[in-house]
Amino acid sequence: MKNPLLLAMFVALMFSMPSNAQDLRATLMDVDRAFDKATAAKGIEGWVEFAADDAVFMPEGLDFVRGKEAVRKFYTPMFARKGFTLRWEPIEAVVAASGDLGYTLGRWKSTAINPEGKTVTGQGKYLTIWKKQKDGSWKAAVDVGNTTPAAGQ
Repeated sequence: MKNPLLLAMFVALMFSMPSNAQDLRATLMDVDRAFDKATAAKGIEGWVEFAADDAVFMPEGLDFVRGKEAVRKFYTPMFARKGFTLRWEPIEAVVAASGDLGYTLGRWKSTAINPEGKTVTGQGKYLTIWKKQKDGSWKAAVDVGNTTPAAGQ
């Protein structure tokens, strides 16, 4: 370019525009937050709403749970527990260069009321692998979480 002003404008424009990768990471963070909100509002139905038809969920200490209907069946008793809540917040998202696969990781907290009437809590971390669907939506293809001890334990 012979015009320095045009060159400066081009460089400024390149650095001011978010990259597609940044946009996709932000989208995936938003999808994971929507997953959390849907689960908080609708329980098990919100949970499976974001699962791919062929999803594989990996509950701690147990075998694979394969398929959306198996996920619904397996997790329904957890969501039916008295006072049960499950909330999470993603802290990072990564998207493949292809733009159709990515993952989020974050921290979760749960509460429930045990048979003695005492509120019990849990916390941990998770990894969700997301796959972009033919309709452009993102669904959880793989989900795994594990517990971490509470502070001071």
